[in-house]
Amino acid sequence: MTRIVYPHNPVRVVEASADQVDLVFELDTPQADWPWLTLPAQHPVLQQKLLYFASATALLASGRSTPDAPSALTFVKWSSQLGPDAPIPTRGHCAFASGPEGDRFELRLDDGALTFMGGGVAITDRDMAAWRAETRKKVLAKAHLEPPFPELPERMPPWFVRLEDGGEDGRFAARGLVTSERAFFPGHPFHTGSGDHVNVAHLVDCVAQVAELHLGVPITACTGGSGTFRRFVELDVPFVLQGTIEGRTVTADFTQVGYNNGRVELHFA
Repeated sequence: MTRIVYPHNPVRVVEASADQVDLVFELDTPQADWPWLTLPAQHPVLQQKLLYFASATALLASGRSTPDAPSALTFVKWSSQLGPDAPIPTRGHCAFASGPEGDRFELRLDDGALTFMGGGVAITDRDMAAWRAETRKKVLAKAHLEPPFPELPERMPPWFVRLEDGGEDGRFAARGLVTSERAFFPGHPFHTGSGDHVNVAHLVDCVAQVAELHLGVPITACTGGSGTFRRFVELDVPFVLQGTIEGRTVTADFTQVGYNNGRVELHFA
């Protein structure tokens, strides 16, 4: 078995070709490396981490991505059949297809107990680090023109959702903030990430907080969802969630300093 080398990767490649990759997850690993493995299998943050590491590893193993041409996730859709006592998945199979909008993949964990469909684009036309630094600089500059965000009390988590006035006819509005200092392990008990932007798992967690507040459901009642991503959400800059609640489905659009960053939809049992 082969490990695709990048920091803190719990995935090994069993077999790989240009069109499909078989994977296994190593779960007997130090908590300091993968603290999200302390979460139950039904937790959508853990599921997003499995998706990230499995798909990124499979892209590298298939030759569709390289360290010099990283891929940016643009959409994902997932469904979970994992029950209350289910273990964390340990096996995965990723199949690829190419289209005009970039690579598409279907990832099945533990023979379909957890399934993902997703896709992204390889960033080959720019210096990724320099581009991200300039984008963040522009967003921070625009953020100074907006009303100040309320200071976070120490008892609050590293990010939070504050419901605003509204909520009629199944609609809601909220504000959120993810800070560099407190949004990643060890500042946070289980979130990890690149550290240069708000990750998909953070966004999913924010929408799940809305569901908890409005529907009274635990995060582990999430049975799947979808997301589309247009821009990176920047750390340390407030963002707005606006959306709808229909039955047991919460849909939220994310905007930051006037930009439409994307949408996340979660379904709950």
